[in-house]
Amino acid sequence: MTNHQLHLLCENWVKWCQTRKFFAPGPTKNVLAKMQPAKVREPPNARLSADLSRFNSAIGTLIELGTPGAECFVKFYCDRVKNIKSQAAKLGIHRDTFYDRKTRFARKAWLLALTLEHAQNKQAQNKQANLTDFED
Repeated sequence: MTNHQLHLLCENWVKWCQTRKFFAPGPTKNVLAKMQPAKVREPPNARLSADLSRFNSAIGTLIELGTPGAECFVKFYCDRVKNIKSQAAKLGIHRDTFYDRKTRFARKAWLLALTLEHAQNKQAQNKQANLTDFED
């Protein structure tokens, strides 16, 4: 996967994350908000994607593990920081290093997502084999 394709995957992931709220809206803030009439509009068209779901799991796992580059990735894709040079200075790194860490983290997440996909496929094959053995 090229860096450009990886960037597009991350951008699609950001859009995918924004649609997750359509499945379970958050709680209302206060009692007065509950008394307001609901806005009637067309239901949103949230994209369902097993690949993006696995990518999301991989990103969450790597962030929890404290993988280097996680902060750069989050600042760039989630926080949408505009001034990368000042963010890099706050981290004590050069702007190019910021982009390199962001890309390396994204690549690690993508590889972990591929590993998760392989494991899920293997589990499904084993489950299918067990079902056919049971039927015989």
